[in-house]
Amino acid sequence: MRTRRDIKPNSPTFAHMGDFDIESVRVGSNRGLRDASPGHTEIWTFGWTPKFYRSYYPLYPLPTISIFPFIKKYLNENKPHPAPDFDIIADVRAEHGAILFKRTDNSSPCDNACVTSFISPKELKEIGTRILSFKPPSYSPALYLGRIRGAIKQAILEKEAHEQAMYRLQRQQCRRYRRAKTTDEPAPKVAENHSS
Repeated sequence: MRTRRDIKPNSPTFAHMGDFDIESVRVGSNRGLRDASPGHTEIWTFGWTPKFYRSYYPLYPLPTISIFPFIKKYLNENKPHPAPDFDIIADVRAEHGAILFKRTDNSSPCDNACVTSFISPKELKEIGTRILSFKPPSYSPALYLGRIRGAIKQAILEKEAHEQAMYRLQRQQCRRYRRAKTTDEPAPKVAENHSS
């Protein structure tokens, strides 16, 4: 979840969105919050990727996977709550320096949420600035698209090679089956005449 972009950081409404004692804030149903779940690109890549990484994503420019050690550490230190019998949602509220861990069972979400501190917004901004300083100087949308096109061509070639190999394999199996059928069939039995 993320506080709506039109809510200014120094406003009382922004502070209200960080009050996790309020059930609608904790659950994520408050009108001042919006879903900011990461897309595939935001999970795995840095923010300088020209497509599909939102500049307003709460962890920008970090890949979401980079916070996994925080999540793992918290869960290892806080067994058995949240209960391991249920799926757990890690709701990162980066603007408020917190992560909410919620169980996905049918009980009240407010009762099953744990709040833990996360990197402060100021520290997160400093990390982001430092990360952006490592952006490759020659990285451009044209280079990105060229690499994507190259990867697509390679995937198509590999798919075609796989399909040809499968076709050859099926043909070989059919030939073997036909050969086995013609050579392994027992000779037809001749009716025996038992006359006495």
